[in-house]
Amino acid sequence: MSTLSELQAEREVLIGRLSVSLFHIFGILFVPVVASVFLGNFLDKKYGTGDLVTFGLACLVMGISWIYIWKIYKKIDNKMIELDRLIIKEKESIKKEDI
Repeated sequence: MSTLSELQAEREVLIGRLSVSLFHIFGILFVPVVASVFLGNFLDKKYGTGDLVTFGLACLVMGISWIYIWKIYKKIDNKMIELDRLIIKEKESIKKEDI
């Protein structure tokens, strides 16, 4: 079992990863949606479908991107919950040793 300070350090690293991941939202969400809009516009002009293809592609890509973002944050959240439980357990064992 890890010490309390090691667990807390690992938790801080996860918090840092979570903060950095906020900047990845731009790349995960914005870039694919913009690319799908350009592709959709090209296809709409080529086949004369109005804005139907652009709207459909943008919605599809946005949905896929949000699912991917949710999975990333869920994985980090589960690890944080596990670390919090281990920290509480370690604190309780330290209190028992002091008594």
